[in-house]
Amino acid sequence: MKLGLFVALLAALVFAVGAEGATSRPQITLVAHAHSFTATGLDGLHAGYTDITVRDVSSLTHGAGLIRLDDPGMTAAKAAKIIAGDNIPEHLGFTLFGGVAQLSRGQSWHATVRLTPGRYVFFDDGDNGRGMLETFTVGATTKRTAAPPTVGTIVMRDFAFGIHLPSHWNGSGVLRVPNVGKEIHELTFIPMQSKAEARKWSAILSKGYPSGPPPAGVTFAVGGMSPGQTTWVRVHLKRGLYLAVCLFPDPKTHKPHTALGMLSTLTVY
Repeated sequence: MKLGLFVALLAALVFAVGAEGATSRPQITLVAHAHSFTATGLDGLHAGYTDITVRDVSSLTHGAGLIRLDDPGMTAAKAAKIIAGDNIPEHLGFTLFGGVAQLSRGQSWHATVRLTPGRYVFFDDGDNGRGMLETFTVGATTKRTAAPPTVGTIVMRDFAFGIHLPSHWNGSGVLRVPNVGKEIHELTFIPMQSKAEARKWSAILSKGYPSGPPPAGVTFAVGGMSPGQTTWVRVHLKRGLYLAVCLFPDPKTHKPHTALGMLSTLTVY
């Protein structure tokens, strides 16, 4: 092999290792059954970027929120009960790392989060959850890993989205979703058939929670996430017009954040 070619290959290898970190990201897979979770990859976790896959293989809809239990007396069951309630207290005693609010049968969710040391739990607080909890611990030793490359960023603020996507985006790729606000936020995409329908739903959501089921084809991108946290979520949105909304309740008014202006439109080409 010629020296120039060898040097080029070595440089490419060094760049790849630097981009991905000294070690590859740990992989967590969480499978939702009818009334239970099974998980792989939870043993021996250390702080750092970690890939998470959630799959719903049951005939029911399920969510998989991820939280770190911060207060010594906070339990997984107590935290899940607080999140399931209508009134969110100012001090939670735990940190929300996002996760996915809802999946239907056969659907999957893929994302990367940066775990820090502590006690964690995946939970389903929906009607079908029935106390579905999966706990694990993240060690203090940090392994050198890196976040995945992204196609764009959607910033969550109090109370607006900052959407930074390529022009004529095709709806696929990893989105970086940071919460830079002071309240908990989430990101959901609702497909619209027309601009008129988008105006109608914007008016409905600006008043409060709508009655009845959501429109078909909703993509729950990132579940409730505490201030200062970031999720790198992989999405595959079909071509069309979407509403990007945050439906997390405001602790003061108890209305969804859409009623405070956290609602935007975007187009997938």
